[in-house]
Amino acid sequence: MNRLKELISSRAVRGAIQDVAPKIVGALTGPAGPVAEGVARRVAREVLGEPDAPPARIAERLAEARPQDMAALARIEADLEAETMRIAAQDRADARAREVSTADPTPHRLAYGILGLFGLVLAGLFFIQPPEGIREVLVAMVGVLGGLVGAVANYYFGSSIGSKQKTDGLLRGAR
Repeated sequence: MNRLKELISSRAVRGAIQDVAPKIVGALTGPAGPVAEGVARRVAREVLGEPDAPPARIAERLAEARPQDMAALARIEADLEAETMRIAAQDRADARAREVSTADPTPHRLAYGILGLFGLVLAGLFFIQPPEGIREVLVAMVGVLGGLVGAVANYYFGSSIGSKQKTDGLLRGAR
């Protein structure tokens, strides 16, 4: 774990990776320790062929900006993005399965509450002139509620990522 901290704290490594693969830097500096450890080892293995290479050697190698090293970083980042999407999809599936198995009305009530509140706030903005001092607060509240409405729609109707994956799966099966 000390090696991981050394790699994360190495500005040279972060700087060399930042331009090509910013999500790798996010994974290395983020709160998920096991993910960071795996990413750090993979960067060292893919770039140098040594999973336990010291950060100084990794930084030297990345400073050279060899095309195969940049391609390796791009592959690692693409894999990291795919894994992140898989985890998010699994999280949504787990939430939906929980809702079905428990028959808990809370998610429905929250969804109706969010949609109703969003509609009321929008209608209020159209028909009532808010005082000058709170207009910015209302605009911010509409933005937050709009984000929540998007989350409700994503939860109940799926995301465009999930839809694309289903479509791709159907197309593969049709071939």
